Order: sequence, then C-alpha cells, then structure tokens
Amino acid sequence: MGTNALFSSPANLWPQGVKKMIDAHVLKQDPPGPTAGAAHDGYMVCACDLALEIQRRIAVDNGLFKGLEFTLVDVVAWSRATFPHSTTTSKAEHLLKEAKELRNAVRSGRLANIAAEVADVQMLLAHIAASQGIDLAQAVADKLAVVKKRRWGTPDANGVVEHVRSRKGAR
Repeated sequence: MGTNALFSSPANLWPQGVKKMIDAHVLKQDPPGPTAGAAHDGYMVCACDLALEIQRRIAVDNGLFKGLEFTLVDVVAWSRATFPHSTTTSKAEHLLKEAKELRNAVRSGRLANIAAEVADVQMLLAHIAASQGIDLAQAVADKLAVVKKRRWGTPDANGVVEHVRSRKGAR
C-alpha cells in the first residue's frame, strides 16, 4: 500500500484507534538524514512498515492472527527495517547457511539448538516470501495439496524419501 493510499483513506474506514496511531507515528518521524528509518517506540518510520503494523494490530484486534502467523508479521516488519538492502538472492544464500546449521543441530540432538535453527530458517522463509509478495500460508497449503497426491519412493542412504517422478521436471 502506498503512502498516499495509507494516509488519504477516509477515517471512517479505519477501526477505532488506527487514525490516532497514524497521527502519533507521523509526529515521531526522524528528520531526514542518516538515522531516518529507525524504530521509535515500536513504530517504524517507513510507511510500508507502518502499514504492516496497522494491519497486524487490526488482525490481532479481530482475532485473525494467532501463534506463528502473528509472529511472522513481526518478523517481516523487523527484517524489512533491519535489512533494507537485502535481496531475495542474499536471503536465499543466508537460508542455505541456516539450513546447514539446522542439519548440524539435528545431528547434535540438542533440542535448544534445533529450535533456534528452525526459527532462523522460518524467519528467512517468511522474509523471502514477503519480499516476493507470496502468501506463505497459501503457498504451503497449495504445495501440500500437490504433495498429498504424489507417490513416494523408499528412503535413500540418508533416510531421505523423495516422490516418484513420473515426468521430467515435476514439482
């Protein structure tokens, strides 16, 4: 949502308190310069981050976000603010590193390490999906529908089970 659309929407379309949040945020913005874009009391200066925060609060107020979905909205807002110059490719490269750390954590058998690495992978997946405009929950649901219809082979030497490919390039 662009800045103009965000701030020009009629106040009567916003849930109670959102207009006050926008006004309070606008008053807290940095002057232009090297610190522009910094966080202020949980609000991000960037209009897109403000829009995400408003959407998150609306969803929370209406009981739409619970658990992981709620957390991933915060992850995406934080990632965008903290790593504004990251690219999808750089995030994917980082994801590969984190996946290797996850594999090593699983091999170690230490639950705290496994949990931390699973979280790293999930946060990067959320950031990648958001940067591409992908609804991660819908993408997973769509892919699950595909994999449920597949035939599965036997485990390889590492215990990996892949689907039986009936044609070249099957997803």
